[in-house]
Amino acid sequence: MKRFFTHPPAGDTGSSLVDWTVLLTGVLMLALSVAPAVTVKAEKISDDTLDRVATEEDWLPS
Repeated sequence: MKRFFTHPPAGDTGSSLVDWTVLLTGVLMLALSVAPAVTVKAEKISDDTLDRVATEEDWLPS
């Protein structure tokens, strides 16, 4: 296994542009799949925080 990573196969004459395209496409797809989940959670956390601040203001001394 070590030999495979240190010495690539002799028949590997592919373009590095293809490798970078596949890599960047994968990263972009990952980001697009995670972004909606993160933004929904962020809005809920923000709403919960605002509710908590409003509740705590009632308990603060004047």
